[in-house]
Amino acid sequence: MLVPHVSSDDCTIGGFDIPRDTMVLINAWAVHRDPELWSDPESFKPERFESGEDISYKLMPFGLGRRACPEAHVKSNPIQSNPI
Repeated sequence: MLVPHVSSDDCTIGGFDIPRDTMVLINAWAVHRDPELWSDPESFKPERFESGEDISYKLMPFGLGRRACPEAHVKSNPIQSNPI
């Protein structure tokens, strides 16, 4: 589960009406294994991430929005060594 969020307005998510000020929990485990988003979601396939495709709505290990992990940017900056 990601950090709980509270809806700021009335909205509809997946066909469900969500009133304003309702706590919403996102099941990241289910999103990361959704066969509508990933082909063969139970298999380890690192090549999925090599295409350069924007997958931010499909992969959210650090959360999204204001409450995302403040160090999430580190994940996309590979460690580099500089010769002295």
